[in-house]
Amino acid sequence: MRDTLTGIGFILLIAALAGGIAYVGDRVGHQVGRKRLTLFGIRPRYTSTIVAIGTGVIIALIVTLGAIFASNEVKTAFFTLRTINDQIAALKAQAAALETKVNDTQIVLPLNQPVSVNVARLPKGSSVDQREKLVRDFYASTVAVVNTSYPQLKPFQPPADVSSQLDLLARKADVTDNDVLVIAVADRNLFVGDHIHFALDIFSDSLKVKSGDAIATMGITAGPTANVGLAYAQLQQHVAEVLATQKKMSPLFIGTPRVTRTLPSIDEMQKMLTTGHGTFVMTAFAGADIYPHTALQTGQLPIVVVLSQQP
Repeated sequence: MRDTLTGIGFILLIAALAGGIAYVGDRVGHQVGRKRLTLFGIRPRYTSTIVAIGTGVIIALIVTLGAIFASNEVKTAFFTLRTINDQIAALKAQAAALETKVNDTQIVLPLNQPVSVNVARLPKGSSVDQREKLVRDFYASTVAVVNTSYPQLKPFQPPADVSSQLDLLARKADVTDNDVLVIAVADRNLFVGDHIHFALDIFSDSLKVKSGDAIATMGITAGPTANVGLAYAQLQQHVAEVLATQKKMSPLFIGTPRVTRTLPSIDEMQKMLTTGHGTFVMTAFAGADIYPHTALQTGQLPIVVVLSQQP
């Protein structure tokens, strides 16, 4: 609506300018005709016509030049509109190709998915030189792994400034209070036939959840159809989501939340749900201190699940 009103305003402005130019040109020509002035020996009647036309042309030229110098939009419309239209057409074609690719091509690695299970550890208090060497070695080993692990993708092509990028990452890692873990993740969605692309992410190996603290909860409506096993699985998925979104943990660090203990037992939980009334709350607590490195050792995170009647 706003663009339409702007367009109508421009049309009215151009019409008014055209009318003004025509009026001024006519008045100037009329005055030249009344004074019977001549130009280059041409008869006064033709001289007045030429002067009227020339006046209109000069006024139109002055207005146009003024608009060009005063407005970048006008300048663009006069001198680069075709280039912009060509760019728009190219971008539309690119968007259509990407849409087709997303809809019709199998995705191999989604954005931010770890491309390898390998992890580099930058020790607490390590020097810049030590960190740079560890990061460079990890990068080289990751390239070798991904080039042999994904036959559906084209080989990785390191960027020209890879050395400076790796050194910057190593210097950026804060190893003052904790070790720092480095992983490689896909930096875009990778489809069959794409070149492999990945980036290195760094994570402080600091405490994420203290042992005994609640991680996630969910409500369960009691009744004959209540299924503790289904609720159990949903809670485990919720734990992973909370750790990823709130604790900023990579899927590689989350692994599989593993229930080490339930209160009460699974059978008792099922009985409570099928014979009870109202809403019950199932809560997952950290079964141990949870760090990013915790799941790296076993592939699992220990959790304790408790079922209680909602007050």
